[in-house]
Amino acid sequence: MVQYQHKNLALSIGAFNPFVDNYKMDEENRSQYASYKKRNYVNESSRMFMFKINYSFSFGRKYNSAHKRLDNADSESGVMSTSK
Repeated sequence: MVQYQHKNLALSIGAFNPFVDNYKMDEENRSQYASYKKRNYVNESSRMFMFKINYSFSFGRKYNSAHKRLDNADSESGVMSTSK
């Protein structure tokens, strides 16, 4: 998949199984207690091309955390005064 992005717009193009006639997947679980074999065939997904357009709408409150400053200073000595 190839994607190009400019500000809020993103364009993508890609292909699924461009060189195969059909999609085959075999899965096998050889567990002692619950073994199984599963085989999937999907003929419709061969040589499938896709094109995708995304546009991001920005709305709501904008919060800029880059300018937030932290001041984690401790000005107290931490020792209590016992004088009366």
